[in-house]
Amino acid sequence: MAGIRMHREGREPLRRRPGRQAGFSMVEMLVVIAIILVMTAISLLALQPRRTIYVAEENAIQVLNFMREANQRALSQRQRMLVRIDRNNRIITLIDENDLNANTSNPDVVLRQEPLGTPNDVKIATPTTNVPSTLPTTYSEANFNTSGIWEARFLPTGEMVTPTTNVPLSATFYFWEPNGRDPLATGPRSAADLRLATVFGPTSGMKLWTWNGTAWVRR
Repeated sequence: MAGIRMHREGREPLRRRPGRQAGFSMVEMLVVIAIILVMTAISLLALQPRRTIYVAEENAIQVLNFMREANQRALSQRQRMLVRIDRNNRIITLIDENDLNANTSNPDVVLRQEPLGTPNDVKIATPTTNVPSTLPTTYSEANFNTSGIWEARFLPTGEMVTPTTNVPLSATFYFWEPNGRDPLATGPRSAADLRLATVFGPTSGMKLWTWNGTAWVRR
């Protein structure tokens, strides 16, 4: 027995049998990568119809932010501010109308200017198709001139007025993705794609609206 124990104690340690190593093979890695690529492509295709809807909403928020800044500057600086929307050239501009205290012939200063979405992504106009019969307010549509320009002046009193007559100005702006991303489309795919921005002139109160299928809801 002692000899047997000595034999067992002195034997070489067991060695692993040759076999498959831990980890993934090249084929397995390629299969995993292929699955990831397919799932990513499916996700992108599913999200694509909503992308331009977000562009319309972003543009509506962008316009309201410009107006809020104009209103805040007018109140805090006691100075007239002008917001100009050029939907033909897709530009929105905030201007300091500091001619009240200036001695120059052209004193207005551009404080901020940003591009708007492309005609394929968003239209800023009243649609004639796929639009609800009711509106959240009675404010008339924003009146763009023949050059595609809309302007409003913000006074130190907190009012939004017309630049020519200083009469309180209320307005409704429509933002929507053209159906089929066609710049000649007359409306969005559905009313749910519409975004409305409203401004109440006497107080410069601003709101963003969406259609939930039965009513307009504030965002």
